[in-house]
Amino acid sequence: MTDEIEPTPLRMRLGPRGDLFWPPTAENRVYDALPSPADDDLEDAADIQVAPAPAKPRARELDEAISQTDERLDRWMEDQQRRLSAGLDLLIAQLKERREIEVARLDAWKTGERQRVLREQADEEERFHARLLAELQAFEEQLALRLTEQEERLARWFGEAERMTAQHFAVSPEDTAG
Repeated sequence: MTDEIEPTPLRMRLGPRGDLFWPPTAENRVYDALPSPADDDLEDAADIQVAPAPAKPRARELDEAISQTDERLDRWMEDQQRRLSAGLDLLIAQLKERREIEVARLDAWKTGERQRVLREQADEEERFHARLLAELQAFEEQLALRLTEQEERLARWFGEAERMTAQHFAVSPEDTAG
């Protein structure tokens, strides 16, 4: 014995309208309206032939219903495909517009950043020049002080050298008498 689930009969799956797709049978109400034969009429009942239900009109109706459903399904699929195509086209157009906006924003940002960097570079160059100029001025001041000190020293040495030479070559009074 297997535990497989038995498939649901088609009539149950189709719901309350499932009987429309099958020809009437002895279980259907069409035959409930006929009088039931009495026990003595059973011999006559054997001679009565029940005509089979006309299957062709039902089959034709079923074929028409299927073809209509196919046509509706085809139209629905075409409509869905057209909507999907239109939606994708719209999405692509929106993405292109968004990309253009982002590219413009990025270009504006790049321009702004470039200008900011150039300003910072110019400011840094000015600060560098100012610092160098201040160092140069400080060096010149120190050099001027040292130069002044050196000139004073040289002036003193020169004065001493002149005094020493004057003393050395000075005319002594003895040299003048003789």
